[in-house]
Amino acid sequence: MTESTCGTNVNKSRHFDRGTFHPFEMAFCGYSGSGKTTLIKNIVSKLFDNKKIAYIKHDAHHFSMDHQGKDTEVVKAAGAQQIYINNADTEALISSNPKNKYFQSQYFQDCEWAFIEGYKNSKIPKILLVDKENKILDDFKNNQLSNVTAIVGQDESISNINELPYFQRDKIDEIISFIKKGFEEKVSQVPLNGLVLIGGNSSRMGQDKSQLDYHGKPQYEFVFDLLDKHCAETFISVAQENRSIAKPQLTDDFKNFGPMGGILTAMKYNPSAAWLVLACDMPFLTEKTIQFLIDHRDPYKAATAYKSLDNDFPEPLCSIFEPRSISFLYHFLSMGYQCPRKVLINSPINLLLQEESGALDNINTVDEYQQARQKLSQGIN
Repeated sequence: MTESTCGTNVNKSRHFDRGTFHPFEMAFCGYSGSGKTTLIKNIVSKLFDNKKIAYIKHDAHHFSMDHQGKDTEVVKAAGAQQIYINNADTEALISSNPKNKYFQSQYFQDCEWAFIEGYKNSKIPKILLVDKENKILDDFKNNQLSNVTAIVGQDESISNINELPYFQRDKIDEIISFIKKGFEEKVSQVPLNGLVLIGGNSSRMGQDKSQLDYHGKPQYEFVFDLLDKHCAETFISVAQENRSIAKPQLTDDFKNFGPMGGILTAMKYNPSAAWLVLACDMPFLTEKTIQFLIDHRDPYKAATAYKSLDNDFPEPLCSIFEPRSISFLYHFLSMGYQCPRKVLINSPINLLLQEESGALDNINTVDEYQQARQKLSQGIN
Protein backbone atom coordinates (compact mmCIF):
# COMPACT_ATOMS: atom_id res chain seq x y z
CA MET A 1 0.00 0.00 0.00
CA THR A 2 1.42 3.37 -1.00
CA GLU A 3 0.29 6.94 -0.64
CA SER A 4 1.61 10.14 -2.10
CA THR A 5 3.07 12.44 0.55
CA CYS A 6 4.70 15.74 -0.43
CA GLY A 7 5.24 14.34 -3.91
CA THR A 8 6.93 11.16 -2.69
CA ASN A 9 5.49 7.66 -2.79
CA VAL A 10 5.76 6.14 0.66
CA ASN A 11 5.38 2.41 1.20
CA LYS A 12 3.30 2.44 4.37
CA SER A 13 3.68 -1.30 4.92
CA ARG A 14 7.41 -0.73 5.50
CA HIS A 15 6.87 1.71 8.34
CA PHE A 16 6.87 0.58 11.95
CA ASP A 17 3.70 1.70 13.75
CA ARG A 18 5.09 4.28 16.16
CA GLY A 19 1.72 4.91 17.79
CA THR A 20 0.27 8.24 18.86
CA PHE A 21 2.50 8.78 21.88
CA HIS A 22 4.63 5.62 21.88
CA PRO A 23 5.00 2.38 19.87
CA PHE A 24 3.86 0.39 22.92
CA GLU A 25 0.86 2.29 24.24
CA MET A 26 -2.46 1.47 25.85
CA ALA A 27 -5.29 3.88 26.66
CA PHE A 28 -7.66 3.46 29.61
CA CYS A 29 -11.01 5.05 28.81
CA GLY A 30 -14.15 5.56 30.83
CA TYR A 31 -16.41 8.16 32.35
CA SER A 32 -15.61 10.04 35.55
CA GLY A 33 -15.56 7.77 38.58
CA SER A 34 -14.94 4.57 36.63
CA GLY A 35 -11.55 4.06 38.28
CA LYS A 36 -9.13 4.86 35.44
CA THR A 37 -6.46 6.53 37.56
CA THR A 38 -6.65 3.90 40.29
CA LEU A 39 -6.25 1.06 37.80
CA ILE A 40 -3.30 2.74 36.06
CA LYS A 41 -1.67 3.45 39.43
CA ASN A 42 -2.03 -0.20 40.48
CA ILE A 43 -0.57 -1.43 37.18
CA VAL A 44 2.36 0.99 37.29
CA SER A 45 3.20 0.04 40.87
CA LYS A 46 3.46 -3.61 39.80
CA LEU A 47 5.72 -2.76 36.84
CA PHE A 48 7.87 -0.13 38.56
CA ASP A 49 10.86 -2.40 39.17
CA ASN A 50 11.40 -3.59 35.60
CA LYS A 51 9.68 -1.17 33.24
CA LYS A 52 9.94 2.57 32.65
CA ILE A 53 6.36 3.73 32.15
CA ALA A 54 5.07 6.97 30.66
CA TYR A 55 1.72 8.27 31.90
CA ILE A 56 -0.27 10.63 29.68
CA LYS A 57 -3.55 12.17 30.83
CA HIS A 58 -6.08 14.00 28.71
CA ASP A 59 -7.78 16.86 30.53
CA ALA A 60 -10.95 18.16 28.92
CA HIS A 61 -10.85 21.25 31.12
CA HIS A 62 -8.33 23.98 31.83
CA PHE A 63 -5.48 22.96 34.09
CA SER A 64 -2.43 24.61 35.61
CA MET A 65 0.72 22.93 36.86
CA ASP A 66 2.24 26.11 38.27
CA HIS A 67 1.67 28.20 41.38
CA GLN A 68 0.70 31.85 41.34
CA GLY A 69 3.55 34.14 42.28
CA LYS A 70 6.34 31.65 41.60
CA ASP A 71 9.14 32.69 39.25
CA THR A 72 8.01 30.34 36.49
CA GLU A 73 4.40 31.53 36.69
CA VAL A 74 5.44 35.19 36.66
CA VAL A 75 7.61 34.79 33.56
CA LYS A 76 4.97 32.67 31.81
CA ALA A 77 2.32 35.31 32.54
CA ALA A 78 4.65 37.89 31.00
CA GLY A 79 4.47 36.00 27.69
CA ALA A 80 7.04 33.18 27.69
CA GLN A 81 5.70 30.33 25.52
CA GLN A 82 7.69 27.57 27.20
CA ILE A 83 8.96 27.26 30.76
CA TYR A 84 11.51 24.62 31.73
CA ILE A 85 12.55 23.93 35.33
CA ASN A 86 14.77 21.18 36.70
CA ASN A 87 16.88 19.95 39.57
CA ALA A 88 19.06 16.89 40.03
CA ASP A 89 16.06 14.54 40.21
CA THR A 90 13.18 16.07 38.28
CA GLU A 91 12.41 18.27 35.32
CA ALA A 92 9.24 19.83 33.96
CA LEU A 93 8.27 21.61 30.76
CA ILE A 94 5.23 23.86 30.67
CA SER A 95 4.23 24.90 27.17
CA SER A 96 1.53 27.22 25.85
CA ASN A 97 1.91 25.64 22.42
CA PRO A 98 1.60 21.86 22.77
CA LYS A 99 3.50 19.83 20.21
CA ASN A 100 1.52 18.52 17.25
CA LYS A 101 1.05 14.83 16.62
CA TYR A 102 4.33 14.52 14.74
CA PHE A 103 6.42 15.66 17.69
CA GLN A 104 4.57 14.81 20.90
CA SER A 105 6.03 11.31 21.06
CA GLN A 106 9.48 12.85 21.61
CA TYR A 107 8.55 13.44 25.24
CA PHE A 108 8.34 9.72 25.97
CA GLN A 109 11.29 8.17 24.13
CA ASP A 110 13.09 7.10 27.30
CA CYS A 111 10.13 4.98 28.41
CA GLU A 112 9.38 1.42 27.33
CA TRP A 113 5.59 1.47 27.62
CA ALA A 114 3.05 4.30 27.72
CA PHE A 115 -0.30 4.31 29.53
CA ILE A 116 -2.82 6.95 28.51
CA GLU A 117 -5.80 8.09 30.56
CA GLY A 118 -8.55 9.25 28.27
CA TYR A 119 -8.40 9.87 24.51
CA LYS A 120 -11.41 7.60 24.02
CA ASN A 121 -12.07 9.02 20.54
CA SER A 122 -8.53 8.30 19.33
CA LYS A 123 -7.25 5.28 17.42
CA ILE A 124 -5.01 4.26 20.32
CA PRO A 125 -5.61 0.66 21.50
CA LYS A 126 -7.83 0.99 24.53
CA ILE A 127 -9.27 -0.75 27.56
CA LEU A 128 -12.71 0.43 28.63
CA LEU A 129 -13.60 0.86 32.30
CA VAL A 130 -17.28 0.34 33.04
CA ASP A 131 -19.03 3.09 35.04
CA LYS A 132 -22.10 2.63 37.26
CA GLU A 133 -24.47 3.77 34.52
CA ASN A 134 -22.74 1.68 31.83
CA LYS A 135 -22.41 4.81 29.67
CA ILE A 136 -19.08 3.67 28.19
CA LEU A 137 -20.71 0.40 27.13
CA ASP A 138 -23.46 2.32 25.37
CA ASP A 139 -20.78 4.25 23.46
CA PHE A 140 -19.11 0.98 22.56
CA LYS A 141 -22.30 -0.74 21.42
CA ASN A 142 -23.18 2.29 19.30
CA ASN A 143 -19.83 1.97 17.48
CA GLN A 144 -18.58 5.30 18.80
CA LEU A 145 -15.25 3.84 19.96
CA SER A 146 -12.52 2.20 17.89
CA ASN A 147 -9.69 -0.20 18.66
CA VAL A 148 -11.18 -1.47 21.91
CA THR A 149 -9.14 -4.45 23.11
CA ALA A 150 -10.73 -5.32 26.48
CA ILE A 151 -13.22 -4.24 29.12
CA VAL A 152 -12.68 -3.87 32.87
CA GLY A 153 -15.47 -3.69 35.43
CA GLN A 154 -16.43 -4.44 38.99
CA ASP A 155 -18.79 -7.36 38.36
CA GLU A 156 -17.62 -10.94 37.91
CA SER A 157 -18.87 -11.01 34.33
CA ILE A 158 -20.61 -8.86 31.76
CA SER A 159 -22.77 -9.67 28.72
CA ASN A 160 -23.04 -8.41 25.16
CA ILE A 161 -19.46 -7.22 24.68
CA ASN A 162 -18.79 -9.01 21.39
CA GLU A 163 -16.54 -11.66 22.95
CA LEU A 164 -13.97 -9.09 24.07
CA PRO A 165 -11.80 -10.11 27.04
CA TYR A 166 -13.29 -8.99 30.35
CA PHE A 167 -11.42 -8.49 33.62
CA GLN A 168 -12.46 -7.54 37.10
CA ARG A 169 -10.67 -4.34 38.04
CA ASP A 170 -8.78 -5.90 40.97
CA LYS A 171 -7.26 -8.64 38.75
CA ILE A 172 -4.16 -6.53 38.14
CA ASP A 173 -1.82 -9.37 37.20
CA GLU A 174 -4.29 -10.66 34.60
CA ILE A 175 -4.69 -7.20 33.09
CA ILE A 176 -0.91 -6.75 32.94
CA SER A 177 -0.54 -10.13 31.24
CA PHE A 178 -3.13 -9.14 28.67
CA ILE A 179 -1.37 -5.84 27.91
CA LYS A 180 2.01 -7.56 27.71
CA LYS A 181 0.64 -10.18 25.32
CA GLY A 182 -0.61 -7.44 23.00
CA PHE A 183 2.76 -5.73 22.98
CA GLU A 184 4.51 -9.07 22.39
CA GLU A 185 2.29 -9.68 19.36
CA LYS A 186 3.44 -6.35 17.95
CA VAL A 187 7.07 -7.28 18.62
CA SER A 188 6.58 -10.62 16.87
CA GLN A 189 5.70 -8.75 13.67
CA VAL A 190 9.07 -6.95 13.65
CA PRO A 191 11.54 -8.86 11.45
CA LEU A 192 15.17 -9.15 12.51
CA ASN A 193 17.46 -8.18 9.65
CA GLY A 194 21.24 -8.42 9.51
CA LEU A 195 23.83 -5.87 8.42
CA VAL A 196 27.56 -6.43 7.92
CA LEU A 197 29.58 -3.22 8.01
CA ILE A 198 32.69 -3.69 5.89
CA GLY A 199 34.02 -0.13 5.71
CA GLY A 200 36.81 0.48 3.21
CA ASN A 201 40.56 0.18 2.89
CA SER A 202 42.24 0.35 6.29
CA SER A 203 45.24 2.68 6.50
CA ARG A 204 46.78 0.61 9.29
CA MET A 205 46.08 -2.76 7.68
CA GLY A 206 47.01 -1.53 4.20
CA GLN A 207 44.21 -3.52 2.57
CA ASP A 208 40.48 -4.17 2.72
CA LYS A 209 39.82 -5.90 6.05
CA SER A 210 36.61 -7.46 4.73
CA GLN A 211 38.66 -9.61 2.29
CA LEU A 212 41.02 -11.06 4.92
CA ASP A 213 40.84 -14.82 5.40
CA TYR A 214 40.60 -16.15 8.96
CA HIS A 215 38.17 -19.03 8.45
CA GLY A 216 38.79 -20.31 4.92
CA LYS A 217 36.66 -17.59 3.33
CA PRO A 218 36.68 -13.76 3.13
CA GLN A 219 35.80 -12.25 6.51
CA TYR A 220 32.74 -10.42 5.15
CA GLU A 221 31.37 -13.79 4.02
CA PHE A 222 32.08 -15.40 7.39
CA VAL A 223 30.20 -12.65 9.26
CA PHE A 224 27.38 -12.67 6.68
CA ASP A 225 26.91 -16.41 7.22
CA LEU A 226 26.84 -15.93 11.01
CA LEU A 227 24.01 -13.44 10.62
CA ASP A 228 22.07 -15.00 7.80
CA LYS A 229 20.92 -18.07 9.74
CA HIS A 230 19.17 -15.77 12.26
CA CYS A 231 17.85 -12.97 10.05
CA ALA A 232 14.95 -12.50 7.65
CA GLU A 233 17.23 -10.54 5.30
CA THR A 234 20.97 -9.95 5.51
CA PHE A 235 23.02 -7.33 3.67
CA ILE A 236 26.56 -6.12 3.24
CA SER A 237 26.82 -2.38 3.90
CA VAL A 238 29.02 -0.74 1.26
CA ALA A 239 29.97 2.84 0.45
CA GLN A 240 29.44 2.04 -3.24
CA GLU A 241 28.42 -1.07 -5.13
CA ASN A 242 31.11 -3.75 -4.95
CA ARG A 243 30.84 -6.36 -7.71
CA SER A 244 33.49 -8.55 -6.08
CA ILE A 245 31.04 -9.28 -3.24
CA ALA A 246 28.51 -11.92 -4.21
CA LYS A 247 26.04 -11.05 -1.45
CA PRO A 248 23.08 -8.66 -1.20
CA GLN A 249 24.33 -5.12 -0.66
CA LEU A 250 23.00 -1.84 0.68
CA THR A 251 24.83 1.15 -0.75
CA ASP A 252 25.15 4.08 1.63
CA ASP A 253 22.56 6.80 1.17
CA PHE A 254 24.28 8.74 3.95
CA LYS A 255 27.71 9.40 2.50
CA ASN A 256 30.86 9.87 4.59
CA PHE A 257 29.20 9.18 7.92
CA GLY A 258 30.99 5.91 8.63
CA PRO A 259 29.07 3.16 10.45
CA MET A 260 26.27 5.60 11.30
CA GLY A 261 25.61 6.08 7.59
CA GLY A 262 25.40 2.35 7.01
CA ILE A 263 23.00 1.81 9.92
CA LEU A 264 20.75 4.66 8.83
CA THR A 265 20.76 3.40 5.24
CA ALA A 266 19.58 0.00 6.48
CA MET A 267 16.84 1.57 8.60
CA LYS A 268 15.76 3.68 5.64
CA TYR A 269 15.53 0.51 3.53
CA ASN A 270 13.28 -1.11 6.14
CA PRO A 271 12.30 1.09 9.11
CA SER A 272 9.96 -1.65 10.37
CA ALA A 273 12.80 -4.08 11.00
CA ALA A 274 15.18 -4.48 13.90
CA TRP A 275 18.77 -4.58 12.63
CA LEU A 276 21.48 -6.85 14.02
CA VAL A 277 24.64 -4.96 13.09
CA LEU A 278 28.12 -6.51 12.99
CA ALA A 279 31.45 -5.09 11.92
CA CYS A 280 33.50 -7.34 9.67
CA ASP A 281 36.82 -6.90 11.53
CA MET A 282 36.02 -9.16 14.52
CA PRO A 283 37.39 -12.61 13.60
CA PHE A 284 36.71 -14.14 17.02
CA LEU A 285 32.96 -13.72 16.73
CA THR A 286 31.11 -16.96 17.41
CA GLU A 287 27.64 -18.36 17.03
CA LYS A 288 27.37 -18.33 20.83
CA THR A 289 27.99 -14.57 20.99
CA ILE A 290 25.32 -13.87 18.35
CA GLN A 291 22.79 -16.23 19.90
CA PHE A 292 23.25 -14.74 23.38
CA LEU A 293 22.65 -11.25 21.98
CA ILE A 294 19.45 -12.37 20.25
CA ASP A 295 18.21 -14.34 23.27
CA HIS A 296 18.65 -11.33 25.56
CA ARG A 297 17.28 -8.74 23.16
CA ASP A 298 14.92 -6.22 24.74
CA PRO A 299 12.59 -4.99 21.97
CA TYR A 300 11.12 -2.29 24.22
CA LYS A 301 14.47 -0.50 24.46
CA ALA A 302 16.11 1.42 21.63
CA ALA A 303 18.85 -1.22 21.29
CA THR A 304 20.56 -4.21 22.86
CA ALA A 305 24.36 -4.17 22.99
CA TYR A 306 27.33 -5.75 24.69
CA LYS A 307 29.34 -3.77 27.24
CA SER A 308 32.97 -3.20 26.35
CA LEU A 309 35.54 -5.15 28.37
CA ASP A 310 37.65 -1.98 28.60
CA ASN A 311 35.00 0.37 30.05
CA ASP A 312 31.28 0.65 30.71
CA PHE A 313 30.47 1.81 27.18
CA PRO A 314 28.36 -0.22 24.73
CA GLU A 315 29.87 -1.91 21.67
CA PRO A 316 27.72 -0.50 18.85
CA LEU A 317 29.06 -2.76 16.09
CA CYS A 318 27.71 -5.92 17.65
CA SER A 319 24.24 -4.69 18.56
CA ILE A 320 20.57 -4.94 17.73
CA PHE A 321 18.98 -1.61 16.80
CA GLU A 322 15.21 -1.63 17.28
CA PRO A 323 12.93 0.29 14.86
CA ARG A 324 12.44 3.16 17.28
CA SER A 325 16.20 3.71 17.57
CA ILE A 326 16.07 5.57 14.26
CA SER A 327 14.80 8.70 16.01
CA PHE A 328 17.80 8.64 18.37
CA LEU A 329 20.22 8.16 15.46
CA TYR A 330 18.71 11.03 13.47
CA HIS A 331 18.67 13.27 16.52
CA PHE A 332 22.37 12.85 17.19
CA LEU A 333 23.20 13.17 13.50
CA SER A 334 21.30 16.47 13.41
CA MET A 335 23.51 17.74 16.24
CA GLY A 336 26.66 16.86 14.32
CA TYR A 337 27.47 13.54 16.00
CA GLN A 338 28.10 10.51 13.81
CA CYS A 339 29.33 8.04 16.42
CA PRO A 340 26.83 5.22 17.05
CA ARG A 341 28.46 4.54 20.42
CA LYS A 342 27.55 8.07 21.57
CA VAL A 343 23.97 7.44 20.50
CA LEU A 344 23.79 4.22 22.52
CA ILE A 345 25.45 5.76 25.59
CA ASN A 346 22.72 8.39 25.69
CA SER A 347 19.74 6.20 24.77
CA PRO A 348 17.66 3.63 26.69
CA ILE A 349 19.40 0.35 25.87
CA ASN A 350 19.79 -3.15 27.25
CA LEU A 351 23.49 -3.56 28.07
CA LEU A 352 24.82 -7.12 28.27
CA LEU A 353 27.98 -8.53 29.81
CA GLN A 354 30.13 -10.43 27.33
CA GLU A 355 30.02 -14.18 27.84
CA GLU A 356 33.13 -14.84 25.72
CA SER A 357 36.19 -12.73 26.47
CA GLY A 358 37.78 -11.46 23.26
CA ALA A 359 34.86 -12.27 20.98
CA LEU A 360 34.48 -8.62 20.00
CA ASP A 361 38.19 -7.86 19.58
CA ASN A 362 38.77 -6.06 16.29
CA ILE A 363 41.87 -6.46 14.14
CA ASN A 364 43.48 -3.36 12.65
CA THR A 365 47.13 -4.10 11.75
CA VAL A 366 49.08 -6.74 9.86
CA ASP A 367 50.71 -7.94 13.09
CA GLU A 368 47.31 -8.29 14.76
CA TYR A 369 46.07 -10.19 11.71
CA GLN A 370 48.91 -12.70 11.89
CA GLN A 371 48.44 -13.14 15.64
CA ALA A 372 44.69 -13.65 15.19
CA ARG A 373 45.22 -16.30 12.51
CA GLN A 374 47.63 -18.12 14.79
CA LYS A 375 45.21 -18.05 17.72
CA LEU A 376 42.35 -19.28 15.58
CA SER A 377 44.45 -22.09 14.14
CA GLN A 378 45.23 -23.19 17.70
CA GLY A 379 41.61 -22.91 18.78
CA ILE A 380 42.38 -19.93 21.05
CA ASN A 381 39.87 -17.11 21.38
